[in-house]
Amino acid sequence: TGQPVTVSVEVQNRGRRAGDEVVQLYVRHPDARGPVALHALEGFRRVALQPGEKKTVTFTLTPRQLSRLNAQAQRAERPGRVQLFAGGGQPLSQSLADGRILKAEVKLTGSSVAID
Repeated sequence: TGQPVTVSVEVQNRGRRAGDEVVQLYVRHPDARGPVALHALEGFRRVALQPGEKKTVTFTLTPRQLSRLNAQAQRAERPGRVQLFAGGGQPLSQSLADGRILKAEVKLTGSSVAID
């Protein structure tokens, strides 16, 4: 907690034509209680790719982007599991099953850090 987290994902154009992809990064707190977003969009990048080309897209998540609100509407980054989803769309079950969205989990350690 209290430190940025860097996330990298490799994107490839498997088609025969040049094109763009908008890589989206979502954050989820699976153990959070109360009203929280199912998935929060925390980053996106447009990437131009030639046929067959691969590029690595890197995001840096700040402690604020990894935080959540408590019952008193105070923002804090807390230790615990955080799920990350990256790909060309929302992390819906079919997209995950098809492999179009990648999922990773990180464990934040340390003590709770107040934000703002």
